[in-house]
Amino acid sequence: MKTKLLILGFFFLLFFNETYAQVLITSDERIEDAVLKRLNRDLFGYRIQLAFDSDKQKVDLVRQSFLTQFPHLETYITFEAPNFNLKAGNFRTQIEAELVKEKMVLMYPLNNILKEKINLPSIN
Repeated sequence: MKTKLLILGFFFLLFFNETYAQVLITSDERIEDAVLKRLNRDLFGYRIQLAFDSDKQKVDLVRQSFLTQFPHLETYITFEAPNFNLKAGNFRTQIEAELVKEKMVLMYPLNNILKEKINLPSIN
């Protein structure tokens, strides 16, 4: 019985005792530089241009109707004088962009695929 209590006491001290540790990571500076270069690298891909107009309100209306039909695609409005451009998606390949373009060609017949700098596509 004493041995069982002794073992139980040992496990109690082992698992319920707070311990603190400090970890110091040292690495070569070249590794950090390589990671920063990779993170700052521009990623080029494709976006679908849906509309352009000099009136931003018209472009916003097109964006709202697009988001109700395709809520999973991100949209971007950029200004290139004299027009506001509405673009959608962050496609890594032109084939991905073409597949989505086929789904929206009836609603947005003037859509166009453009190669430009994109954000990393979302995982979900």
